[in-house]
Amino acid sequence: MVQCRNIQRELQHEFEFVYFEAPFTCGPGPDILPAFKSYGPYKTWLTGIEDANGFDDSTGEDGIERVWNMMIAETGKNGEEWNWVGALGFSQGTRVVSGLLLDQQRRQSHQDPPMSQEISSIGSLVFGVLCMGSGSPMQPKAGSALSTSYQHDERISSPTIHVHGLKDRHLSSGRKQLATWFTEGSSIQWDMDYHHAMPWYKKDVVQLAGIIRDTYRSSLSN
Repeated sequence: MVQCRNIQRELQHEFEFVYFEAPFTCGPGPDILPAFKSYGPYKTWLTGIEDANGFDDSTGEDGIERVWNMMIAETGKNGEEWNWVGALGFSQGTRVVSGLLLDQQRRQSHQDPPMSQEISSIGSLVFGVLCMGSGSPMQPKAGSALSTSYQHDERISSPTIHVHGLKDRHLSSGRKQLATWFTEGSSIQWDMDYHHAMPWYKKDVVQLAGIIRDTYRSSLSN
């Protein structure tokens, strides 16, 4: 949330930002220290590096199901009428964003499992923003009811923006994430001369905000 303040301020008249806290406690991840030493306890969406489902053994809830439920609970919380239109994630959060987009795409195209009435009621995610990401999308746990008919080589076709840092030590993983999971032609790659961080210089924030605006507007006309 701290790193998103600048982009949120730039887009405050177009979008309302809603932040969610990951469910599992963990140690500080890569590139967290020393800048965020005082921001603990640290949280994670995933229970393992390779295991990208975020399944909670104590509740039997899958990670993707959990995030959809968070969004449903937040919708109309203050009596305001609005719909979700996009998702933004930084670092590990890009696996959540790509997981939501992929799950939505699979439900809409295959109808198995269908979009529940609750999920349908909150609107469609028409675009995603993935900043300094790496790794595969969060997906339902293998063998679960949500995963039985999924094609595991399916690519995400929703409009997406991929922010890569040329000084980020995870750059190659970010490139691989984009090439492996996203359809060419529907994604925008934007490189910055940054380490593993969200844009903070004014010109970079303004430029990214412009790309987000344009992507959203284009998605409405298609």
